Amino acid sequence: MNRKQKGAFVVSLVLFVPLVIVSWMVAETMQERCVSVALLVFGTTVGWVVGTALSPRDTNEKTEFSTYIKAFAAFGTGYGAAKIDGLVEAVLNPDALLHPLSGVRMLSVVSAFLIAMLMTFVVRSPDEAASAPIAPAKTPPAP
Repeated sequence: MNRKQKGAFVVSLVLFVPLVIVSWMVAETMQERCVSVALLVFGTTVGWVVGTALSPRDTNEKTEFSTYIKAFAAFGTGYGAAKIDGLVEAVLNPDALLHPLSGVRMLSVVSAFLIAMLMTFVVRSPDEAASAPIAPAKTPPAP
């Protein structure tokens, strides 16, 4: 693990731990806490998958990920677009937005998604030093 990856890990940990603590503290019952943790796991998992898709390591992965993204986009624009109306109404409902637990959950899921996506992207992206072209060796001048 290089310095950039270690830094990304530390920043991710510093950002993610408070998400778990706040999500735990805002919930009043054990059932609400379990739902909050499940939503954090969901956001993290989706972020991990998206981060992986955004950072293919070679041309084979790039081709494979492109196929998956096209299939998902076809599903999302068809079935998903038809069903998203109810979800958008529920999320944008003023009662849900103003309730502290709902607000913390929404922000936590989005934050967990972004943290995981960026962490995955940084870990999978090649190190600049390793991917830089090697300069030809210099030969000493002739005497």
